[in-house]
Amino acid sequence: QTIEAVGTFSSGSPVSFDASNFGASEDGQFFGLLASLSMGSTLAPDGRELGLTSDIAFARTRGGIPGQFSGSLAGGMGSTSTINLPPLTAGTTLYFVAIGYDALANLYSLTDVNSVVTL
Repeated sequence: QTIEAVGTFSSGSPVSFDASNFGASEDGQFFGLLASLSMGSTLAPDGRELGLTSDIAFARTRGGIPGQFSGSLAGGMGSTSTINLPPLTAGTTLYFVAIGYDALANLYSLTDVNSVVTL
């Protein structure tokens, strides 16, 4: 499973995130994007290590699942809605993961931590 940042990551620019390589058993399910301003040891509700710090970016993305920071999976792929990147200082690293889930909030696949540096 992978999650990729799409767009020019500068303050106010439209960006989204694309998920890919999720298993066929997750088709028809969902994925949520979680982000943080640093790597850390926050745990998912099922006890898995997310690799992110529980900070303001984490709280904002967690609050958007389901919603703007989630998407449907079909054929192992999906995309979040396009959002305008909030004001971030150029050179800020944003770390992120995606986690698969279903309508009952059961958790499935978890991607490795990925990152993007803002312009």
